Amino acid sequence: SAKERRSITQLVRSSLGLSSRFLSASETAQVANHGEVPCGLEPREACSRKHCATPLKGEITQDGRLFACPFGTSWYLLPIDQANRRLGFYLVGPFFEDAGSREKFFEANPALRDHRTDYPLLPSASRGALVLIRDWLLHRVRSIHMSQELAKKETLLLSLLDSTKIIHSTPNSEELLSYLTDISTYLTHATNGLILLLDETGQWLRIVVARGVMPDFDRDYRIRVGEGVTGWVAEHGEPLNIPDTESDERYIAVGYQAASELAVPIRRNDRVIGVLVVDSVEPRAFSAFDQQLLSSLAFQVSTVLDAVKLEAERSRKLEQLEVLHAVAAAAGESLEVEALIPRVLGEAASVFEATGAVLL
Repeated sequence: SAKERRSITQLVRSSLGLSSRFLSASETAQVANHGEVPCGLEPREACSRKHCATPLKGEITQDGRLFACPFGTSWYLLPIDQANRRLGFYLVGPFFEDAGSREKFFEANPALRDHRTDYPLLPSASRGALVLIRDWLLHRVRSIHMSQELAKKETLLLSLLDSTKIIHSTPNSEELLSYLTDISTYLTHATNGLILLLDETGQWLRIVVARGVMPDFDRDYRIRVGEGVTGWVAEHGEPLNIPDTESDERYIAVGYQAASELAVPIRRNDRVIGVLVVDSVEPRAFSAFDQQLLSSLAFQVSTVLDAVKLEAERSRKLEQLEVLHAVAAAAGESLEVEALIPRVLGEAASVFEATGAVLL
């Protein structure tokens, strides 16, 4: 968070006398894609080279990189890595490695002598301060990350408990599926959420619920199994997280162009029966935790669908019992076969919603 970033830079300043800052997303991309570190000097520090960048050759390891910028000052660039993922960069500086270099700098830039504290000395013998910054910052990032993960898991647990209560207290299946789609969208900060189910042939997916910016979906729209992100998930039975839809040929836009998409299978007895999907207008919007969360909600969707299936089977059996009762009553009223058979066939056609019935 911005508050955490300010706290870290203030602590580095007060304890070591060094200026520092976190690179922005665009600056991080500049380093990662072009190997160039953007200028870290504040406007008041009067650098004569406006908007310059320092090229760095080779890989920037976890130990960081010490380099000199064209203005003559030294800098330390520290990558921020978490779980094999590079989150960004932390830039420390400016500083000088020896007093002679700093004096020459002030002779060339006399107006900056009044800002001597902004250009501290950090000789080689004191280089351990940079190691301390690195170790402390990585530890701080890991601690923050663990706290955030714990908070997310707590949110997930509470949400699943709430959804379980709602499932058992709400008889309307359409409302339940809409609720689960809403909570999927909310918890993953997605733009849209959809539930797609396989049709009777098992070859096509159809949208049954859509929430977000595209609720007015075409109920006749179908996606063939194996096509698009959802079709791939239905075919392979595995979750799929697409961080950048433009670079993945499996993505097919439905209604609008999403930047990222996450889809997980909905299962019944190890058989895929549908797909739960969220997408976002932001690239790389979904994490591994979001995938875990969505998989848990897909299980809740399966629970609702199982309840609907059981209710349908219960209603069908009740109708069959009513037919048997009617047939028994008819048999008791008449012993004439010619009169009994038409009534039995009529009741059978009624329960199976048929236009007729024949006894051969």
